[in-house]
Amino acid sequence: MWDNVIRYGSYAYAFRELANIVTGSRTIRAQQEARDRNINLLVGLSVGTAMGLTAGILVAPRPGRETREKLASRTSEIVENLKEKGAEAKKKYTEGE
Repeated sequence: MWDNVIRYGSYAYAFRELANIVTGSRTIRAQQEARDRNINLLVGLSVGTAMGLTAGILVAPRPGRETREKLASRTSEIVENLKEKGAEAKKKYTEGE
């Protein structure tokens, strides 16, 4: 009787391990596919951004110096706005605790 219990127990253990391996390989494969999709998305966004910036600069109606000055001032406005929003969010978060 104990021989049967040991034998069937070892089969159950072997099948459980096999199931874990198969399920784990699907999980690993899914993670790799998700990682590949994310990498492709980032590459696509980077290339698209670079092409858009290049086209925008080439077609810009202003001279280069004016364009750079406008970009610098707009960038500083955005940075200041983000700093203000961050400070507001931090204040709201610390008050909520």
